[in-house]
Amino acid sequence: GWAHGVARKQIHAVAPGGRVGDGDQPNAFTRSQAPKTLLDEARRELPGEMHLLEHAYRGDPVDDPQAVLRARYELKAWLKRQHPAAFTAALLNSQPMGFYAPAQLVRDAREHGVEVRPVDVLHSDWDCSLEPSATNSAPSLRLGLRMVQGLSQAGAERLRQAEKMEAVG
Repeated sequence: GWAHGVARKQIHAVAPGGRVGDGDQPNAFTRSQAPKTLLDEARRELPGEMHLLEHAYRGDPVDDPQAVLRARYELKAWLKRQHPAAFTAALLNSQPMGFYAPAQLVRDAREHGVEVRPVDVLHSDWDCSLEPSATNSAPSLRLGLRMVQGLSQAGAERLRQAEKMEAVG
């Protein structure tokens, strides 16, 4: 269901200063002392839960399905508390889910201290992403082009290409 997809995207989101993606990618803004991925941090902070979830995601048989649900809940609660920008980006990138509208998720992120930057054809990717903040150590949330109602991914790519060509010429 939706929780599986959201948890999977959240687990694979990179640490503050990087992009929210589907893989365990290197941080796009790496410094020598920068944290590793959120996946590594979650493994350190929630070792039992992460071990159980990783087995479940691989399709391994699970003896206690309720334990998987509890582990998902613990992971989501930890992400929302410790990394609200990454949590929100993962939820927005998993839309449509049917529970909360994107505007509600963005408002909640702002209420929890996340700097939310608007969609910008020069800076936004298709998905929502994390950017370094000029004012604090927590990352900012850049809204992605997917947030523009009626804009397809192919249309967004054409728009970005046109902007690049205009900037060059």
